[in-house]
Amino acid sequence: WPPLLSLALRSRSMPDVYIAEGVSRIGRQVTVTETTSPVVARKALDAALAEGKAALCVTDAASLPWTGLPAAFVGGGPHVVAVAGRDGNDFWIDDRAAHPRRISAMQLSKARAAYRHARNRLVTFDGPAPRYDATRALGDAIADTAKRYVEPAVPKSFWGNCGFAGLEKWKQMLVDAKDKRGWPTL
Repeated sequence: WPPLLSLALRSRSMPDVYIAEGVSRIGRQVTVTETTSPVVARKALDAALAEGKAALCVTDAASLPWTGLPAAFVGGGPHVVAVAGRDGNDFWIDDRAAHPRRISAMQLSKARAAYRHARNRLVTFDGPAPRYDATRALGDAIADTAKRYVEPAVPKSFWGNCGFAGLEKWKQMLVDAKDKRGWPTL
């Protein structure tokens, strides 16, 4: 609801891509899979859990029963959850709570499919990266972060809202009473 402020200052805009990149920078191999098929997605998740791999799933925030978001928001927001395990036809989800949350396979499948830009995306951590160089990884992370202030990792049409350009735009919109989108007007 307006007025809305969004500052995109991290290295990537999708939360799972951001997490996967960070994990790879600490020397872990990451595999990202995506499919339009709920059956294939479930098999990939089951296989990852059977192998004892950490599994992150992109879900739609409004599709998870514990978020309390209205149905009108379904499909509008990616939300990454860790799948901690399976119990029969239910899954245990680690989602910023003091204890894992239980969700049925059907509910999880619907939540994974609802956000179409990352439908059924699964991120798994596969072990140590060969020839990992911590010094180089740190330098790459700093360079990439600096680059994102002038070249955001979002579609070009959004660049004006990100990095230094976004901060400049925000500064102007905070005081611009003539612009209908300026904060004094809103």
